[in-house]
Amino acid sequence: MLDPLYIGEPNTIFCEIRDADEANVTSATVTFSIKDAAGTVVGTANIAMAYVAARTRYEGTFSAVNSALLDEATGDSPNYFVWITATGYTLRKLERVAKYRGRI
Repeated sequence: MLDPLYIGEPNTIFCEIRDADEANVTSATVTFSIKDAAGTVVGTANIAMAYVAARTRYEGTFSAVNSALLDEATGDSPNYFVWITATGYTLRKLERVAKYRGRI
C-alpha cells in the first residue's frame, strides 16, 4: 500500500539525498510540491525542505490548510504525486493516495 497523504492534517514529506559516492548531501536546496494526476499543483508550490541531521534526511510539511484541498482516493491507486526537487540532483516523483485518517 502507498503512503497516504492525510486530508485536513499536516503531513511530513521527507527524502534522503546522496551524492555519487553515497554520502549524505546536507546542504542542497530542496523543495516539494503536491500535484494531482493532471499535473496541477495542489495548495502551495515549492515548499522548502530542511535537512534534519538527527534523521539524516530532508523534511518539509504539507500543512493542514493545503491537505484540506485534497480529494480522497477511491481505492489504492495513487491520486497525487509528491514532486521533490533538489538543486543539482535528480527530481523525485513519489506516488501517494489521499485518505482521511482511520479510513486506510
